[in-house]
Amino acid sequence: MNPLRLGLIGCSSTAAARQIKTIQSLPGVVLSGVFDADPDARASAVGSVSTTTACRDCSTVDELVASDLVDAVIIHTSLADRVSHVCQAIDAGLHVLVERPLASTAADARQLVDRHLAHQTKGARTVFAVNLTMRVRPVWTKVAELIDSGKLGQIVRVHWTLADQFRANSFYAAQPGRGTFKHDGGGLLLNQYHANLDLLTHLLGSPTHVNALVKFGRFHPIEVEDEVFATLEYASGAHASIVASTAEPMGSNRLEIVGTLAMLRVTGGRAIEMVVPNSDMNAQLRSDNAFGERQVTVDEIPANSSPVDETLEGLKAFVAAMKNKKAHPTPAADNLTTIQVANAILLSGVRKRRVGMPVDANEYAEVFQGLCGPR
Repeated sequence: MNPLRLGLIGCSSTAAARQIKTIQSLPGVVLSGVFDADPDARASAVGSVSTTTACRDCSTVDELVASDLVDAVIIHTSLADRVSHVCQAIDAGLHVLVERPLASTAADARQLVDRHLAHQTKGARTVFAVNLTMRVRPVWTKVAELIDSGKLGQIVRVHWTLADQFRANSFYAAQPGRGTFKHDGGGLLLNQYHANLDLLTHLLGSPTHVNALVKFGRFHPIEVEDEVFATLEYASGAHASIVASTAEPMGSNRLEIVGTLAMLRVTGGRAIEMVVPNSDMNAQLRSDNAFGERQVTVDEIPANSSPVDETLEGLKAFVAAMKNKKAHPTPAADNLTTIQVANAILLSGVRKRRVGMPVDANEYAEVFQGLCGPR
């Protein structure tokens, strides 16, 4: 059987370097071509490929996608270029895996999903997916299982402190354009904590309203947000609060999910505790004891917390979907709600008001263009 031929669009990031190494470790696939706007990055990528594999240095995306060189592409380019590169790959009839997020704006993301769907209705059978591998980590599949089981009761409150993705000023200085809206599309909402935000929407669904305080370049000499305080409201009456920062070297990652029957605590994305009161919330609210019965049982919930090679798992899922003609576990459409939430938080922070979901595309486009321009 002929190997599956992969192409890499964007090869100057550390994530792309990991991807090249991972592709070479997986049987049945080869890296047949790379594109990057930086010729040195392309040359370095080609040089890192085994001499037994012919990998072409492509000076344009068209050269990579339109020459029967590859069967599929993995896209790692900046958000400024990502939409056009995804469009080129879809139009060329290729399978496409995109590094998260799919796009900077929900409108652009929807355009890409609809474009792929239009090709499918004409008979194409290609995979279009986003690398959202945090969802399939054993810890988070266990959390989803506990929520779905009803053991927490009705969810009433969620709080997530996200401060374990510290970035020094040198991180932003290392690459031209990094830390700008034009290049990155946003700050921690689309980059450092987008996978966490995606996980939240995966677990709870879409909120109905968002209210946020967003700090742009509070700690770093950058345009984009590096600190966020957001409240998400849900149709069920539940709400979630998010505190996120890329400037706290102490590091903290703590999630609390409170239900009427129990509470889950997830620390560091690894350890799960279930806190169960001796009687449920509603019973205690009806109690004659004015201060309630503050007795709880704390159980450690076993889950495999071993480190997961997310690049490898993401590539395996992509290859399996292509070879077996099965649905990918995280199709591109799954990223739409998360991008909507990220846009809503940013819009709320700029407009300084509560924002309804879905976000008004025209209003967000106006705000985003303003953020991309001189400030």
